Amino acid sequence: MSRSRYRVAVVAAMVLFLAMPVVGTVSTTSASGWTVPMVADAGVEGSNPDLEFGVHPGATDGYDSGLDLPHPPPYPSAPFEAHFTITHSLFPSLNRDFRGGTVEQWTLKLRSTAETIELSWNTDSVPIRVSLRMINAESDIDMKVTGNTVLPAGSHTLTIIASQTGPVVYELSIVGAAGGGIAAPGHGQFTYAAGTVVDLVATPDTGFRFVNWTGDVDSIADVNAAQTTIVMDRDSAVTANFAATSEPVGLALIGGIVAAVAVSGLLFLLLLRRRRRSA
Repeated sequence: MSRSRYRVAVVAAMVLFLAMPVVGTVSTTSASGWTVPMVADAGVEGSNPDLEFGVHPGATDGYDSGLDLPHPPPYPSAPFEAHFTITHSLFPSLNRDFRGGTVEQWTLKLRSTAETIELSWNTDSVPIRVSLRMINAESDIDMKVTGNTVLPAGSHTLTIIASQTGPVVYELSIVGAAGGGIAAPGHGQFTYAAGTVVDLVATPDTGFRFVNWTGDVDSIADVNAAQTTIVMDRDSAVTANFAATSEPVGLALIGGIVAAVAVSGLLFLLLLRRRRRSA
């Protein structure tokens, strides 16, 4: 098959595969995602600048439409190849491979018939508490310390492992809208260990009432209560909302107004009689 016909066939197959539904179990072990872009370059033989792996709360260990990116099959006798591999009947090779947990593993396959392969990456978005190691038979690389490696010509299988290096912690951002404040835990950002139950106490100003909590409220016990709790199972940002309220007029005030009107009326009548008498 010629290269041009091969490319047409590959494109047609990719369109067909992407249109097919994908069924999988969604993992919820990670609430916030991160990604590591990579570039594999074999000089004159070729390159793949579209490699990317990471964690996403909606991803699975298989192929996830809309998150993962299939890698097109190489043309026959291609001298260079670089892609992630998974166990999937339709998409065993990926340019982008997302997983659903904070402790995961990826397999990266590289091949170059003649040229050395330079592999580079960027880990800026990886959380501090997550370590990344790239392992093969010859090396064990800390990817957060080293940003690249050079591999000799040939075929290579690299295993990338993400590991939790400390307790899982989440950030809570608290904002009070106009008309009140936050008595607990206060305004600003706070960090808590996963699973911590945090008290939320909103205090309306005079002339205002508490309305509700909005934002990331799935873990709040009662969004309509000024005093409630939130479970730290993810990074969350919540806002306390307040509304102006009209105070009822007191009975004493009403009585005072009536008395004042009555006294004013009596004085007016007395003055009117005096004028009539003097006339």
